[in-house]
Amino acid sequence: MAKVGEAYVELFALTERLKKDLAEARNMMNKTAKNFQTKAKAMADSLRPVSRAAGLVGVAVAGAIGFAVKKASDAQEIASKFQIVFKEEAKAAEAWARSTGSSLGRSKSSLLDYLSTLQDTFVPMGFASEQGRELSQQMVQLALDLASFNNESEPEVLQKLQSAIVGNHETVRNWGVVITEATLKQELLRMGVQKHISEVTNQEKVQARVNLIMANTTAAQGNAKKTAGDLAGQVRKMNSLFTDMAIELGTAFIPIVKELVVALSGTIKGITAWVKENQGLTKTIGLSVLGITGFLVIIP
Repeated sequence: MAKVGEAYVELFALTERLKKDLAEARNMMNKTAKNFQTKAKAMADSLRPVSRAAGLVGVAVAGAIGFAVKKASDAQEIASKFQIVFKEEAKAAEAWARSTGSSLGRSKSSLLDYLSTLQDTFVPMGFASEQGRELSQQMVQLALDLASFNNESEPEVLQKLQSAIVGNHETVRNWGVVITEATLKQELLRMGVQKHISEVTNQEKVQARVNLIMANTTAAQGNAKKTAGDLAGQVRKMNSLFTDMAIELGTAFIPIVKELVVALSGTIKGITAWVKENQGLTKTIGLSVLGITGFLVIIP
């Protein structure tokens, strides 16, 4: 019996010692875990600015590439339209755009766009392709000069000139160009057009308007070249250089983006085809997801 009591005492002592060892081990583990958690938090806090900066840089780079690809894509569309509109005159018009862009610090792509817009106005009005090209170059140069002289946006000036050429004379009045029926008739007579106004062709009217616009904007003509060294001129040049750089960069990335778009399109088509072929299973999956979602919302 004594031995039983001694065994009980030893067992009790062993149990107490085990409890104590477990408690110490638990405390040590808690301290270690807290220490690790503290260090991990400190490391995360120290890396957070770096990760945030890296994220911002990543977003900025992705945004810049996206912007460049968009510019390059637009430039390709402009070049395509330019070739269609100018046809056999495309080479001469492109040479003019390259020369003018270089001397005035303008984006070649922008000039091609301006030229295409005006050529697509003159030719339908009855002008031959070569005549249209010459008038387009003349009007684009005037647009650059007027924009520089009046501190206006070149695309807006070009749009106003285009509107005036086809008969909306109000758009050029703020530059001192007043075109009325009387001034139009007078210019037509000066051109040698001896017809009643109702018999005058659209081509003749357009030529008369161009002549009146040129005659009443002499103060602005040549201003783009004169002020090329001024701050405003340098800012326009910088913007044009930035546009050209973006187009070059975007052109390099276009093949990669095209491959990505094709791959994504194929994936989307594949998913669409699978859903169409497995409508019953798709409905079942959808209902299951909705059921689980509803269950999670209901259960606190």
